[in-house]
Amino acid sequence: MPDYSAIRSKWVLVYIPSIIVRGNWVLLGVAKGLSGTVNLSVMSNCPCGSGSTYEACCGPIIGGAPAPTAEALMRSRYSAYAKHEIAHLERTLSETERKDFAAEEAKKWAESSEWLGLTIIRTEKGGASDTEGVVEFSARYRVEGKDQEHVETATFGREEGRWIYTGQQAPVTQTVRRETPKIGRNDPCSCGSGKKYKKCCGATA
Repeated sequence: MPDYSAIRSKWVLVYIPSIIVRGNWVLLGVAKGLSGTVNLSVMSNCPCGSGSTYEACCGPIIGGAPAPTAEALMRSRYSAYAKHEIAHLERTLSETERKDFAAEEAKKWAESSEWLGLTIIRTEKGGASDTEGVVEFSARYRVEGKDQEHVETATFGREEGRWIYTGQQAPVTQTVRRETPKIGRNDPCSCGSGKKYKKCCGATA
């Protein structure tokens, strides 16, 4: 411990090595006292729930680095919604998917939602030596105080060697009781993809 005996102050000087976890933030550093300064480096937990920091996980991919796997791209796309990084969502779509992407609608949906967590249910292929992959996932979020869950089996491919989102597999047909107003085919899809319902989840309904 440093010797603070030579410091004169009316405040009691304390030395507290600290690791403070608060909400979605991890504060790492040393609190040097009330009369001194507190130097803390701030690193955020990644929204995708990998257990790594954002800077070591989805951050570089959202910043432009290629995703090593289809799952890594899926995680980065979830984190992009949580971080409102709409440009990343658009550039990681296939050429076909980009034609139907509405950036402004995706932005509004991302900013109006509270992102609660991502769960990867299963993956198929999508590795470093693969050219296609499948990631089934559950994304939880809250809109207007109501918890929502979006479950999707997403498909991925490569363009110029980089992983991109190519769409989704049709869900298994089942009878469900509708508790929300019916979505019009030309309305924005409730999954937040930024596309019209008829071009997104409605295409597989």
